[in-house]
Amino acid sequence: MIRMTLAQLEAFYWTVTLGSVEAASQRLHLSQPSVSQRLKLLQSQFDMPLTERQGRGLRITPYGQEVLFRSERILREIEEMESASEPAQLRGPVRIGIAEGLALVCLPLLMQQLRDRHPLLKLEIAVGISSDLEPRLQSHALDIAFLVNPSEHPDFTLSPMGLQETSWVAGANWSLPDLVRPRDLVDVPIVTNDPGSINFRQVKSWFASAGLAPQREDICSSVSMLAHVVTSGAAVGVLPVRMTEPYRLRDELRILRTSPAIPATPIHAKFRSQGIDPAARAVLAVMRQLLEGLGYTRND
Repeated sequence: MIRMTLAQLEAFYWTVTLGSVEAASQRLHLSQPSVSQRLKLLQSQFDMPLTERQGRGLRITPYGQEVLFRSERILREIEEMESASEPAQLRGPVRIGIAEGLALVCLPLLMQQLRDRHPLLKLEIAVGISSDLEPRLQSHALDIAFLVNPSEHPDFTLSPMGLQETSWVAGANWSLPDLVRPRDLVDVPIVTNDPGSINFRQVKSWFASAGLAPQREDICSSVSMLAHVVTSGAAVGVLPVRMTEPYRLRDELRILRTSPAIPATPIHAKFRSQGIDPAARAVLAVMRQLLEGLGYTRND
């Protein structure tokens, strides 16, 4: 008799959880035929079907639900045993998404600390605005993401990392009042991130608080390029305060005191509620310690 294996249970768990063999193969870093073969071998151990075809996907049977429950319990026990083992033994790829403003400050230190603590991990890092990274996480292209003001989702957990200070900024040579109000910026060039981004919404809300809308608003998809545009004097914009420190030290940019102030924005780690793997958990722990050590966020 062929015994079922942990690899077969893992293939079954992720295929059912993610909804397809294709998604499971990406999650397990295997070919689709390999995952399909493991599912076939596991099914051969049971007299009753575990899944049924439903259109282009799979539907779990009532008997399969029982096997899924037991598989999840076994995999969680294995995961906890691995987490309790020597951390340096974590290995393999881990796919991380990081909001660009946060990455500009934290990414080099994050990579260094992960390399020191977990030298066998291979980091696959995606940097961008949160509204672009979030769909990639929810389509299983990322294992964990550190996002600004992410949305809630029933299949994902949001772990608070603190509040990110954010402010209007301008090039050092701009002549503006000591206290800047929406009417002072309504006629000047504004640069924001894409519509749908938190940056775009912050700008719109700030002007809307005075019943105004900016007359000239240009879009830039990159946070770092937005900062470059502002330091050049071509426009004013809203940026995370901590990421502006290098520009302020060189007297290229200044923080504007505004009324109303731009509210601080929450940063969360976001990951699947079922089955965050030890590597992603290790990344979360290191990032949390790093943010606390840098004083990057505040906790109200």
